[in-house]
Amino acid sequence: MREVRQDSRTVQSTDVRRSSALATAFSLGIGNMRKRKARTLLTCVTLVLLVFTVLSFTSVQTFLRLQTLSRDTDATYTGFLVRNPNWGPLQKQTFQYVESEFGSSEAEDRGITIVSRSWYSGTFPGETTFIRMDREGPDGMNHSTYASAILGLLPEEGEVSGLDRTLKSGRWFEPGEREVCIVPAEMAELLGMTGDEIVGTEILVFGQPFEVIGVFDAADLEKITDLDGEPLTPVDYTATGQDLLTELALMDYDEEPVDMAAFEHLPAANILLTPQAYVNDLGGTLRSVAVRFPTDEAAANRIERFMQRLGIPVVASVDGKVAVYSAMALSSLSGLGNLFIPMVVAALIILNTMMNAVYERFSEIGVYSAVGLAPAHIGALFMAEAAMYAVIGGMSGYLIGQTLARGITEYQLLAGLNLNYSSLSAVASTFMVMAVVMLSTIYPARKASQMAVPDVNRQWSFPDPEGDDWRFEFPFTISRTETLGLYAYLTRFFESHGESTLGNFMTDEVVLTGKNRSAPAAGRSGGRTASAGPVEERASAAESDAATYEISMKTWLAPYDTGVSQRVSLHAAPAEEEHDLYAVWVHIYRLSGDVDSWQRLNRRFLNVLRKQFLVWRTVDQEVKTVYADEGREMIAGGTGEVVVEPARDAGQVS
Repeated sequence: MREVRQDSRTVQSTDVRRSSALATAFSLGIGNMRKRKARTLLTCVTLVLLVFTVLSFTSVQTFLRLQTLSRDTDATYTGFLVRNPNWGPLQKQTFQYVESEFGSSEAEDRGITIVSRSWYSGTFPGETTFIRMDREGPDGMNHSTYASAILGLLPEEGEVSGLDRTLKSGRWFEPGEREVCIVPAEMAELLGMTGDEIVGTEILVFGQPFEVIGVFDAADLEKITDLDGEPLTPVDYTATGQDLLTELALMDYDEEPVDMAAFEHLPAANILLTPQAYVNDLGGTLRSVAVRFPTDEAAANRIERFMQRLGIPVVASVDGKVAVYSAMALSSLSGLGNLFIPMVVAALIILNTMMNAVYERFSEIGVYSAVGLAPAHIGALFMAEAAMYAVIGGMSGYLIGQTLARGITEYQLLAGLNLNYSSLSAVASTFMVMAVVMLSTIYPARKASQMAVPDVNRQWSFPDPEGDDWRFEFPFTISRTETLGLYAYLTRFFESHGESTLGNFMTDEVVLTGKNRSAPAAGRSGGRTASAGPVEERASAAESDAATYEISMKTWLAPYDTGVSQRVSLHAAPAEEEHDLYAVWVHIYRLSGDVDSWQRLNRRFLNVLRKQFLVWRTVDQEVKTVYADEGREMIAGGTGEVVVEPARDAGQVS
């Protein structure tokens, strides 16, 4: 609709790009700074010194805060479990680090048991491992089967998780053993081993002979869970989605508390147990480390100290409660207390500078207001100038700081003093100074906007109606040479709302009439001529020797379901005690709708009318001349009378 209206040569709206307005504001700010070079130089030097001071006396301190997230799992032992949240491989140094922390011969480490678990299995979704095992029976018949994974354990595992209690026959691993294994009962049956002949039987794993030293119950082993609530068997990656693994791999353990996601594990009946040394030599990977403490008191103190140096979360059990412990990296700025006085001094300097600029540019503020800038726009001009100070001072101070730091380091002027302007503190300090500059300009900008409209009421308020009649003078004055063109423009604007319910109102019977000095009123046909009604006495007194114009129409106000309709007339006549200026009187008569809705919706209607007066100021002089000619044709077309043509010199709406 807007494009259709503008195609018909009716300029009914105008807009300024925000980027263009911002560029203009900055251009004006730079221009004012150039006018007062000495003041600008001193202000910028002050800000540069402040930025350098802030950069030199502030630093970022990083510290770790221990976060806990409770879990509803059984506390099978007192201690903690180290593993990746996505069950990814751990570095081999992880076990060595834990052992060096808790495995010493000191008194506080006595009674602590440390075990590690390694897997030889598939590590990606869809990847399946087949481990061939063979046994030649007494009758010479070969028995073979396949395992899905090998779980490498230490002899001390029984003291932590109690896996040795799942043995149906045989024994657990002993220190120094290597080519021995413990098989599930189901696998022993597939290999043709039954009864007492199982223990001591030799089988081939990948063609390498292994002695079977025990048989475990798969169902009992699956019932034994670790502190995370999951069994000790390797993860079944074919049953785990790739999306979950990717999400867990991308998590930043230093930024937020991390919980342990639940995974599907391989059936214990398909798992072969061997010493961990063999799994490591086979190419297996370390997946978890468990530490068991003799008492809860020892566990509470040691776990918190250990978490300060560990980069991954752990599942810990203390006092029978299981929780996920993670160390979050936090940072804070130090040395801010030393900057209070410099900040206050700089803020007062900026405040004084901008206040001086406001009072020195009092006449400019009046010009800005005269050309149509709103008070908020005038205040924004001073904020833009302050932004220039902030950018110049902040960036220059930062660059000078970088240069000075390089010089101190290069020539070793201050041995032992290292200024790091590439850290987070440099960015925070620079923005801190820029914020001080902008905050110090808020009050001067507010004073500038108040000076643009010195009246107590910065917004025009409508008078109250008298019954169904609402009469008042519109807060605009018009140049005599532009009045006819403006009224022709407004007539076209109101006519464009006659056949569409889009917008804030709909019109009908729009008529432009004019009276040439003492001639009788003439009107343009095209609808029922509306009675203009009585106008203000001062307007009537001024009409005796000058042309007057009037637009009358019937309007419906949106939302249309309220049923508000009215008759409106806009009467233009010479202003009282003003030379060559016209004033506009508005008369609104309510036809239907409740009074409250009528008054409320008219405020929006009159605001639209006010904007059209502002748009008229932006119209080119050639277009204004065309509208003036069209206005004379409108009035003459109704009566054949020719309206006296005013001078073509440019004028303005005041």
